Amino acid sequence: MPAGVTVTLGSRPSVGAGFWLQGGIGHLARHYGLACDAIVGAVMVDAISGQVLCIGHVPEHNIDHRMLFATNMMRNYLRNYGQPNDHNAEETLANASRDVSSQYPHGISSDYEGGQMRCGMTTFLCSLKGVSHDSSKGLLLETVDAIELFDKEMYISKMHGGHGGGKTSAFKRCVFLKDMANTGAIKVLIPATKDGPTPYCYFHLAHGGKAVRNTAPEDTAFGCIDWDLACVFTGVWPREYDGTRISNAVIHWVYRVVNELLPMSKGVYGADLGPDPRDSNLATKAFGPNRRRLVRLKKELDPKNILAYTCPLTLIGLPQKLVILVTSEHGAGKDYCANIWSAVFKVHGYSSRVVSISKVTKRKYAAETGADPDRPYKEQHRKSINVFYKNQLKTDSFVAENHFLEMLKENASDVLFITGLTEMASVATLSHLIHDARLIDVRVQASEATRNLRRWGDDSKFETTYCEEYMYADGIHLPNFNLDNEENGDETVMSFANRSLVPF
Repeated sequence: MPAGVTVTLGSRPSVGAGFWLQGGIGHLARHYGLACDAIVGAVMVDAISGQVLCIGHVPEHNIDHRMLFATNMMRNYLRNYGQPNDHNAEETLANASRDVSSQYPHGISSDYEGGQMRCGMTTFLCSLKGVSHDSSKGLLLETVDAIELFDKEMYISKMHGGHGGGKTSAFKRCVFLKDMANTGAIKVLIPATKDGPTPYCYFHLAHGGKAVRNTAPEDTAFGCIDWDLACVFTGVWPREYDGTRISNAVIHWVYRVVNELLPMSKGVYGADLGPDPRDSNLATKAFGPNRRRLVRLKKELDPKNILAYTCPLTLIGLPQKLVILVTSEHGAGKDYCANIWSAVFKVHGYSSRVVSISKVTKRKYAAETGADPDRPYKEQHRKSINVFYKNQLKTDSFVAENHFLEMLKENASDVLFITGLTEMASVATLSHLIHDARLIDVRVQASEATRNLRRWGDDSKFETTYCEEYMYADGIHLPNFNLDNEENGDETVMSFANRSLVPF
């Protein structure tokens, strides 16, 4: 790798691949995002067959690499500031939280250590030009590059000799906080520093935000990205007290404080969690909008629960899956509306996806005819695909229902929008096929002149199928909702989603 190139591996590379596969929170995260989001390719070996599997972008001449990352040009500058031992700890934490949550630019990252009303702050200044060496503003100033930084302590503030030089045991859990000063979290943190079962118990706040939020939740298994501070509670006790009431009290302290913070948190760090029943509640907030998808992957890839010592992945606490059928005549704007509605649900914290029912037909058509399955769908191919679909109906009268079920099986989003349906009364004919989801339909309407204009850009006519004519005849199809999509712009479409769809 060229000199001077930085790879975002989290706090330090020595902890192994699990660290950056499970997130990779460190001093570079605020500036470049989480380590897991920098992975662009991997080389893996199948444990059963011995096959070498290339995942993502893996150049053939770099087959000896095990993992490839996006890299960045950067230097790191480190400053350690002392915080006065003030009695007004709540105000101190609130002001510091407000600063690091909103005012610091991407290039500055801070770590905190909390205990006995003390707050040690380490600030990382990332710059290509260098920073001022004015020692009057801090107790300690040291300049290092990205590699040298890994030789420093993981948390630069001294923590009782690094857990006693290996003579102690520790237990930790982590929650993510945002705008800590306004959530009441400080009212939990301050008492927690006083009632730790041993004098070695502490919490620290690792600085995140900024670039961490640049990746969409559905694009990373980490899921929890809308946070500014990772609050890590660590309970420490002398090793000779392993398995005693003291160690149990410390573990109970960690769980108690974390659960008190849970309602005001933005998620939980899932890599710490295990099969302990006390982790079940924490696991419900560890994966953001990706939990439903991960539950499905766990069932498919590990049906016999070989990986039994991971945290529990269940659907407990998740809202019922919502399937929305979006229908319209050609040119009314069903695909346009569905994509806007999907974005609205994502803003509300749900995973959402838009698919067309015709995707299954096109895939089967491509497999039988040898057509390019990645070819964009064009109007001139509609007739041949319609003929193919009608031939399927002759041999299998339930082909439409089977296509619908395939779409449901392939997608594990909280909200699934399905377009392209032309069956009469879709909800009535399909609702009996699913028992674990709510099914509603929305009809998008527009005048013929508007549809012609949107479809072709002029007044050219296009053919409407008999099924659509029958489907939209008065009194034949009564959807759950109708949207008049005559106006240009997305304000009306977004308002409809917030008013009529999100409540489901």
